[in-house]
Amino acid sequence: MADVPLYVVSDYSSSERRITPSWSIAQLKKKLEPITGIPPSCQRISLKTTANETIPLEVADEEAVYLQSYPLTPYAELRVSETGHRPYLYLGTPARYIWQHGCRGNDTCYYVFVYCGSPCR
Repeated sequence: MADVPLYVVSDYSSSERRITPSWSIAQLKKKLEPITGIPPSCQRISLKTTANETIPLEVADEEAVYLQSYPLTPYAELRVSETGHRPYLYLGTPARYIWQHGCRGNDTCYYVFVYCGSPCR
């Protein structure tokens, strides 16, 4: 099956990408991380078809479900959103500095710039 051009849209980026229908959802999420900045475990993906139908790409086993089982039409939109707060944000690959994020009980959030010494993982 040939690659399908899709628009990948997140809160931080938007671009046209060629998606291979034989990829699993887990593979897609790994490939979207450098584009969106959202780690795979924090991604929520939905497919908005050219007929304006929105289909969530949420399954129990992301390794076993392939994109070819969805109606991928050229120039449809893959919407990638973040499911929750990340404990830190990478600043480069690999980064030696990260922003550490946390919240106190009274919902006061804080950010700290941390030096890791070696590449952060």
